[in-house]
Formats: sequence, C-alpha cells, structure tokens
Amino acid sequence: MNSGRFFISLLFVFAGVLPFLTADTYPKVGKVANVSNYLNVRSEPKMDASVMGKLKNGDEVVVLGKEGEFYKLQSPKQLDAWIATWLLLDNASGRNDVVSRDKVNVRGGPGMEHGVVCQLDKGDKVDIVEVHKNKWAKISMPTKAVCWVSSKFIESGEPLKIAQEREKRQSEASQLLEAASARLKTSIKENNLTVALGPAGT
Repeated sequence: MNSGRFFISLLFVFAGVLPFLTADTYPKVGKVANVSNYLNVRSEPKMDASVMGKLKNGDEVVVLGKEGEFYKLQSPKQLDAWIATWLLLDNASGRNDVVSRDKVNVRGGPGMEHGVVCQLDKGDKVDIVEVHKNKWAKISMPTKAVCWVSSKFIESGEPLKIAQEREKRQSEASQLLEAASARLKTSIKENNLTVALGPAGT
C-alpha cells in the first residue's frame, strides 16, 4: 500500500472513531452553577412544564442525558416524594414498606393536586421519611424518578462510574489509614507500658 492510500485509510478510521471520542458519556455527575436565586426543576424538557422543585447553587446532580436545551436528571434527593399510604402493604407503619400494586404515582407533595414525580410498581420498596396526617407518606426519592433542568445552569463533570470508583478508592484508603493509625496508637501504648514496668524479671 502506498503512502497516499494509507493516509486515506487512516482518515476513514479516525472519522469512525472520532464520534465516540467526542460524544457525551452518560450518566455523569454535575453541579448547579450560575443561578441567582434558584433553579426550577421541571417534569418535562420545556419551559412551561410543571415545576417539581427547586435547586440552588452547588447542589450536586446526576445527568442522564440531554434533549435540546435541557438536561435529564436523576431526581435529586433534595426534592420531595410522596405516596398514598393506602397503596403500601403496611400503610407506612414502619420505616420501610412495599408498594401493593402497579403504576402507583409518586407525587411532589402530600395530595392528588401535586405533580407526578414517577411511578412505582408492585413489589417496589420505599423508605418512609415521615407520615402526613392526611394518610400520605414522604419517602426517599426513588432512583427511577427523573426530572429536567435548563442545561445552561449545570456544570457537567466526569462520568458517574468514574466518580463512584474514585469515591470507593478514597473510602478504602481512608479505612486503611484509620486502621493503621489505630495499630500505631496501640503499639505506642504497649511500648509506654513496657517502659513504665521495666524489663521482665527485674
């Protein structure tokens, strides 16, 4: 193969690989930024969609994708999630419960007038945060819940998997450091005790 053909072949290969190198990788971590007051979280990727909640500068989010000028987020834990207690097996009597039927709406507040955050199905587990007097339970935000925000107020970062792996390594390193510190303190105490008592047999 002469140099001209080789160069053309190389261009085709590079053209095929380039989209994969430049394409966004989701999910990825992100952070709310450049917001003067708060950032509206919406139920759909449009400005007239219902507002599900609000975020402030510095709030961390998980970005799942993008549509137009909106980012699709895993609904942040800062948002409220409520479910009717009569749709749970134990009526929210404990700290955990199980959904009793399919397509149960999780809402942004304790009542039917609030917007739908997501739907849960029979067998899905929920963590109870509090129970309202009108038989609605506030639950931890389900991982399947999604929402939308204006992308211009989100600083997107590294892929979520990489961030999670780094946090795992940092946690493991911290645990090893704590264990080593504990062993060192024990060793120092034992040495001090030996010095105080003197050599054995004296």
